[in-house]
Amino acid sequence: MTGDPVIFTQMKTRRDKLVADWKHEERLKGVRTQIDSAWKAKDYKNVLHLYKSIDDLTDLDKKRIVFATTRST
Repeated sequence: MTGDPVIFTQMKTRRDKLVADWKHEERLKGVRTQIDSAWKAKDYKNVLHLYKSIDDLTDLDKKRIVFATTRST
């Protein structure tokens, strides 16, 4: 392992992926916090706007989108 460029490349690739995944999860947590705040404030237009930035929707998210859509028009 000492001085093996292949191992170091693999380690860097893995670390870069872990960092990218962590950043994505942190961004998602922030957006979900904003969604929860907007939901509690009944700011359904903002709820819909914020959900547009999330690609992995849960069943609850989908139900909230339907509800917010009916309330924001």
